[in-house]
Amino acid sequence: MGPHLQRMLASLAEQSERYIRLAQLGVPGSWTRAHKEHEALLEALRAGDPAEGASVIARHLARTALSVLADVAPEYEPTATRTAQGIAGGGRS
Repeated sequence: MGPHLQRMLASLAEQSERYIRLAQLGVPGSWTRAHKEHEALLEALRAGDPAEGASVIARHLARTALSVLADVAPEYEPTATRTAQGIAGGGRS
């Protein structure tokens, strides 16, 4: 990973961390689950497996989207997100 990308990722992480921590306070185990998903993504990338990396991040983002939607719009049925999650192999919410 190049230095520019590392700086950009560090900046984004710093800007978003406080909001993520606040949101996760009400969801036991969410920080641990997210950390494991991030580790799985790094492992796939280090192994040179872009297909697995794409699958890991697709499942992670779909699960995150479903969690956020459930919090902000519980009456909304995210059919497209659930379909995408199923395609990515992450049918578990």
